[in-house]
Amino acid sequence: MTRMFKNKESDYPYYVNPYYNPKECGLEIVTSLEEDEAYQFDMIVVWKDTETGKLYMAQDSGCSCPTPFEETNSLSDLTELESVEQFRSYVKKVELRVPLRDVEYSIRKVEEAL
Repeated sequence: MTRMFKNKESDYPYYVNPYYNPKECGLEIVTSLEEDEAYQFDMIVVWKDTETGKLYMAQDSGCSCPTPFEETNSLSDLTELESVEQFRSYVKKVELRVPLRDVEYSIRKVEEAL
């Protein structure tokens, strides 16, 4: 059974959000790639599960109204990351418009975490 992201103190989405409050979800952010656009977001985030040490990644995008990853409710909503090549392929598939240096930095952070 997969672990759900819940908070004992509040049902407010911010508190159970793996992006804004990863610690409450049993995660820590390893790296993120984010397009810098006004009034919208497009990002890829890599987390480390603090219980198992496994890495997970996900992509989310939207306008300024929704909260990033607000519909991410459990580990099963994330993709397990098993290799640097898997991360490279994922970044290419999503086609974020971010500087190459940011991509290279994120790749190094994933390599270090694996």
